[in-house]
Order: sequence, then structure tokens, then C-alpha cells
Amino acid sequence: MEFLAPLANAGDYPKPTVFALAKNQLVDPNSQQQSRRIPPAGSVILATLDHARSGLFVIAKAMTNEVVWLPSYHCPALVEPFIAAGKQVEFYPLTEQLTPDYSFLQQHCNGNEALVGVRFFGFDSGVKQLAQWCQQQGIFFIEDLAHAAFADKIYGDVAVTSLIKFFPVQTGGELLVKSQSRHIASLNIELNKLATNNSQKIKSLLNRIIQKLGVKSSTNYRYFLANNVTKNISRSNLIQINRADSQAIAQARINNYHYLVNKISDSPYGKVLFPSLAEGEVPYMVPFLLNNIQGFTHIRQLGIQIYRWEELAPVQCHNSQEYRALLVQLPCHQDLSHADLNAISTVLLN
Repeated sequence: MEFLAPLANAGDYPKPTVFALAKNQLVDPNSQQQSRRIPPAGSVILATLDHARSGLFVIAKAMTNEVVWLPSYHCPALVEPFIAAGKQVEFYPLTEQLTPDYSFLQQHCNGNEALVGVRFFGFDSGVKQLAQWCQQQGIFFIEDLAHAAFADKIYGDVAVTSLIKFFPVQTGGELLVKSQSRHIASLNIELNKLATNNSQKIKSLLNRIIQKLGVKSSTNYRYFLANNVTKNISRSNLIQINRADSQAIAQARINNYHYLVNKISDSPYGKVLFPSLAEGEVPYMVPFLLNNIQGFTHIRQLGIQIYRWEELAPVQCHNSQEYRALLVQLPCHQDLSHADLNAISTVLLN
């Protein structure tokens, strides 16, 4: 599948002074280490993997459905695992609030298919309603929690998280299932086929040697390599995640979100897509809808690192096409001080 080319290159802008992801850890002072992260209510962590995309690949390999519907607003890391698993990928349109277009779903989806729902930026994004609709239709529902690692429950038959977006680690994702899920056995079969972290280290070393020798490997994917999927993460990363004060991290993100949203409510450059947080929502980023594409350059030139989903698959959804250029992700992570947040707001107010 061909994805649209990026709209900007990070190398064209100054080095950031405010970064998009956290670099430091908030540690629970009472932690003596090694209890696993508490999963959302009613679910179990079936596996800790290197990335969320690896969990999606395992799900795709385990599921019997040949067709999977994905939201039209996405990054390639959501799409490529399903293609690598041999699935037929289709896209459903979204509303301006990033909720599913049910008039489209009613016409095009059936009970022999699977569907992925995403909690964009940590918000509900209509996944509860979507899960209910899928259950009524007999559709296998997969929940993408890459932006919602602190969700209090899951609505999908299965779900994945991306811990690298919330903790200062290099690898980390989870495969979640409902406690009594009938899919556990088939998922475990696929998990047992994956390389261990140690064997992956050996493979990575061999790959680096091959690259130094000038031998180029070919791949059709931008972000996904099936051969690099591992069934666990490094011990040091796992220790960091388990020692983290998750409650403090979540609260810091909530506080930072409220603080920044209040500061930039009158920005001439655009508006916050979701001005408030519902109970239980912990934000990954602040989604900010620019008035025009020049706003992106303005923000980046002044040292604020922001993300934008530019590399969409060709889709017909007008909102997704618009958001590709205009919806940016402002940082609100636990590392940020009020001085950092004030720096972001100054850029967006002047």
C-alpha cells in the first residue's frame, strides 16, 4: 500500500527546546519493584511486547477474519501490521470529532469482518458506542489504546497499548484481552512463535553487521518489520515501567492539559479540538486544529516539537484529509514545567 509522503522534514527546523515525549521518570518512592502494570478493569495483560504495532500483528495473525476496517485518520504503524499478516485493509470515515461515521459503517461492514477503533489522543472517540455496535453486528472489535495507556477499562475483544508514548522507555507495548476472552488460546499460539528479546538482540546485531558491510535490506513497510517483532521488552525498560508512579504521571498529564488548554483558548492560530477531558480520560497530547498549514511552520521554527499524522493511506474521508495537514499534537506530558507550557502558549498567542 502506498502512503502519502510526509509534508515536512524535522531536519528543516531548529532543534526543539520543548519536546513531544517525556524523557524523565516519575518514580513511586514506595516501589520495591517488580509487580506488573495494573491492566484496565476486566482485562489481563496477555503479553508485553516491543511496540503496539507488534500486538496488532499478533492479533491479525490470530484472527480468522480476512477483512479489517481501520479509521481513515491513522499513521502507517496502525495499517502495516495487518497488511503484513495478509489481511485486506479497508478504511471507514470519521466525523470532525474523530468518531465513526455510522451511516457508512451500516452500508459497508458485515459480521464476517474485523474493525479497529482508536481512542485518539487519549479521548474516548466513541469507542464504547462502537464496541456495542460491533457486538450487535457480530464484528470482531479491536481497540487501539496506543494513545490511552491509562484507560480504566477496555471495550474491545482485544486491545493494544503503546507504553513508549507515556514512559521514558525505548520499547514497550501491551497486548490486552478481556479476562474470559475466547481468543486467548489463539493469541498465545501466535505469541509463542515470536522471538524472545535475547534472540532479537542477536538478530539486530547481525543486521547491523550486514548494514556495515553495505548490504541493503528491502522492505515494503515504513514502520513495521515482522522479523523484528519480539515477545517481550528489555529488562531495563520493564523495570522503569513497573517502578513508575502511574497515578502521578496520569495526574500530571491531566493538569498540564487543563493548564495549556486554558492558556491557548484565544489563540489566533487555531483551536483545541477537545477543550475538556471527561472523567477517566488521560491525555497523550493536546490535539490542536490549525487555521492554516503555515501554523505548523510557525510552531516548529520557535522550538516546540509537535507531531502530525501526515502519511495517510489514500482515503476518501474529507475530515481525515484536512486533519493530515492541520491537526497537530501539542505536548502535555509529565516532564513539562509551567515554564515549558508557557513557552508553548506564547508561541500560539503571538
